[in-house]
Amino acid sequence: MRFVIDGTTGLLGRNLLFEILKQNLKSLDEIEIIILGKGSNGKTLECRMKEIIIDDGFDYLNLNKNSDYYEQIKERIIYIDFDLTKPDLGISRKALEILKKEKIDYFFHIAALSSFLDTPEIINQLNLINIEGTKHLLSLVKEIKVENFIFVSSAYHAGSSQNVIYPDFVNNSNIFRNPYEITKLRAELFLKKYAKKVRINHKIFRITTISGRLVENELGSINKYDVFYGWGLYFLKLKMKLFKNSINIYSVPFEIKLRINVHPESTMNIIPADFGAKLLLKTCLNGNVDDAYHLVNETDIPTKIVINKILENLNITGHMFVEQEPEDKTPFEQFYYRTVGKIFTPYIIDPPLHYNNDNLKGVMNEYNLKCPEMNETNFQKLMDYAKKHNFGISI
Repeated sequence: MRFVIDGTTGLLGRNLLFEILKQNLKSLDEIEIIILGKGSNGKTLECRMKEIIIDDGFDYLNLNKNSDYYEQIKERIIYIDFDLTKPDLGISRKALEILKKEKIDYFFHIAALSSFLDTPEIINQLNLINIEGTKHLLSLVKEIKVENFIFVSSAYHAGSSQNVIYPDFVNNSNIFRNPYEITKLRAELFLKKYAKKVRINHKIFRITTISGRLVENELGSINKYDVFYGWGLYFLKLKMKLFKNSINIYSVPFEIKLRINVHPESTMNIIPADFGAKLLLKTCLNGNVDDAYHLVNETDIPTKIVINKILENLNITGHMFVEQEPEDKTPFEQFYYRTVGKIFTPYIIDPPLHYNNDNLKGVMNEYNLKCPEMNETNFQKLMDYAKKHNFGISI
């Protein structure tokens, strides 16, 4: 069986790679995995992925990091440099021949720009990578033999609609929180139209907020501290700036006066990366006939609990929740609402959105898959890992 995956240096992509390996660890010679990506900071794609597989993947696979198992895995992986921003994807002739050699059973398109900013530069990059990049990739898919094209989109393509969001929902209201949401919807719409025209068998998986692992080792493992982690990172950096000489920044109490605008019923839907990867893979292998799915957690966690737990772990007190953005802002509140608050406030001032995932219930029951409940205990596991790694920054 041949797999093609892009976005494997990201969170969902790497966990999907690990899950494919885990499912085939005793029969590696029966699979071939082609990874599309590019080097970074002077490291080749293969070098980057070797570090990811050994440093993070071996935990997932319960392998000794000092073992020589990587050599066996390496034999089943082909690395191809590509660039979504280029019309030809920057793929060499030799690489193209590799892709054309035999049919590809599953082609997973996960790579995307996930910034919620709205600067002209970011908007341009969002359009270039998320929309034009998908178009470039589909042109490639048309030229090679692909049995199943899998596009990972975002559940937030629905914008801030207040209805139950079914898998076939299309947001025609033109109301979105940021340009990112718009680009994911437009990429979806192009895929559907193009796939119908040239007869590409495809599936769309829309994921909500993705977190570190809660099923496989190491619990909490994550490589990019954005979404709610980014909110915590903002306050960690603030403490670091104020308490530069502290031996342990987490042990220093810090009181802030901050009124945080939150809807009283606001919740977050957070799905662990490893569970999302398992459900994504099993659904594809199971041959489900639907072409759109929501990868979501069946239990939401109240936003106020998330915020309280993050600040508690950072040893920060003094905040309070309000139902309207303050008009008489303090200088610090003005700065908050201009920066991190501008990004996250649109997501927490609405009542809960409900994403229907009934068409995945059969797969979950068949394979005994149950998403870890996002409660205070499990959220604390995510925070434990984030604190252990200082939210990705050096202290």
